Amino acid sequence: DIVLRTSHSQSAVDRYLKQYEQVKKLIIRGLDEKAIQGITGRSLKVVREYINLYKDFYPQKTKKKP
Repeated sequence: DIVLRTSHSQSAVDRYLKQYEQVKKLIIRGLDEKAIQGITGRSLKVVREYINLYKDFYPQKTKKKP
């Protein structure tokens, strides 16, 4: 479904999903975007995009506590 909607190859979609899962695990562990960038080797822009996706999918987990 993602391949058809995005016009990306299956291998590209698989790679993006794998990278997102890696970033998601690092977010859950409490790492900030700079640390995630260093660990994954992805650009800060890409890391931020994955972080924003995580926030969209899990808004209850990303709310700041008072």
